[in-house]
Amino acid sequence: MENKLNIIKYIIIALLILVVLLIAILFVFKFQNNNNNDVVSESKENKELITDVNYKYIAAAMKDGKIGFIDEQGNLVIDFQYDYLDGITENKYIVAIKDEKYGVIDKKGNTIIPLKYDYVELFSKDDLFIVYKNNKCGIMDKNENIVIPIEYWEIGEISDSNLISVSKEHKWGLMDKTGKEILPIEYYEIKDLLSTNFISISKNNKYGLIDKKTEKTVVPLKYDDISPFYELIEVELDKKYGLLNENAELIIPIQYDDIKELSKDGLIIAKNKKYGVIDKNNKTIIPFQYTSITFSYDSNLKIYDSSLMVASNEGKYSVIDKENNIISSPYAQYDNFSIKDGLIIVTKDFKYGIINENNEIVIPIEYDSISNIPNTKSFIVSKNSQCGIINMNNQIILPISYDSISASPTSSQIKIEKNKKFGTVDETGKIIIPIKYDSISDFSENGLVVVEGNEKCGVLDKSNNIIVKPQYDAISDFVKVN
Repeated sequence: MENKLNIIKYIIIALLILVVLLIAILFVFKFQNNNNNDVVSESKENKELITDVNYKYIAAAMKDGKIGFIDEQGNLVIDFQYDYLDGITENKYIVAIKDEKYGVIDKKGNTIIPLKYDYVELFSKDDLFIVYKNNKCGIMDKNENIVIPIEYWEIGEISDSNLISVSKEHKWGLMDKTGKEILPIEYYEIKDLLSTNFISISKNNKYGLIDKKTEKTVVPLKYDDISPFYELIEVELDKKYGLLNENAELIIPIQYDDIKELSKDGLIIAKNKKYGVIDKNNKTIIPFQYTSITFSYDSNLKIYDSSLMVASNEGKYSVIDKENNIISSPYAQYDNFSIKDGLIIVTKDFKYGIINENNEIVIPIEYDSISNIPNTKSFIVSKNSQCGIINMNNQIILPISYDSISASPTSSQIKIEKNKKFGTVDETGKIIIPIKYDSISDFSENGLVVVEGNEKCGVLDKSNNIIVKPQYDAISDFVKVN
């Protein structure tokens, strides 16, 4: 009887152990299943985070040594996973680097070219990429199809065209983006003449031109050098210079010693060691009688203006107009002067001031430096290594007590520094962003600015509202998402 009881006892214990084991197995299975569901859910959330976007601007941000992207609201749109990101511009693609391998992503975080190449370069417009492997390069499209074999030493993009330059064995050739040969690889140099319709080619120490559109030679190899000169082309032969127009026609004869500056209606050119001004038809405007001539400069339009010029002879300076009339001749009083944005800035004994066309002093000649603030009638001035802001009447807008002041034509706010801390003011001198940050970037197109304090970066808007609290190791400027 006792044996039967023991047997029943053991059976009950075994059954209890079996039940416990079954419960444990069911628990583990359920836990794993929940985990798998969590992973799928997280993956979907990340995918939605990257692809279902409604942001217009992004910036690269660094955290714990890895780089991701935030939008203009401070939301994380691409996780921190890259070692470095390059080419964060208006281009819709970005070069991504991870574990010393290069690839391409778009601004939504989608991988375009896998990160497995030694180096990658972006084309400015096309969905093409220059990829490097084993010290050779070729071209790949966004579907990872090889367009140009990876066998060249170098590849260069030719702007506003369907052409590329390719190099092997220290020689250059030209082909289109499908790989069709335009010029064999036998030239010393092939150079894109930016802002023109042409490509400069060189062989046996002579230079010629290829038309970017027709892909035909328009100037044979006959010049000693060719280089862009604004929208024109400067050519050199026997140490004399001339100019070609946009049709590669010679409009300024190759007879001048130097070609210096171009305005909308004049050229400063030297002949027989004297400078004068001619128009684009080679007609003399200002006789060749000066040792130097400088056009005035409009910093807002970023162009030279020949309505007023500074001309000198034997160290004596004058302001002249385009008819060679002397507007002001203050060479007896001043050491040097220049014209910028319609203002005549003069120096005397290493001090700066401003005079008008009647040689009347507008801003006293007492400052160590003076520069105008774009789009205003105010000036940044310095004295004894301190900076401030004055207006046209020499009235103080911001005391001359700051370590540095800088202004940008793209922002109405002016960056100021004091005791190694930065802030901003408006053109009236009112402080907008307090002087408490270790650094402040320039304002981005969307009106946001990156600030750094206590080794962490954040983002403010132009009204000093916090968009992103300081929490990142670094943040780039914001760029538009195409």
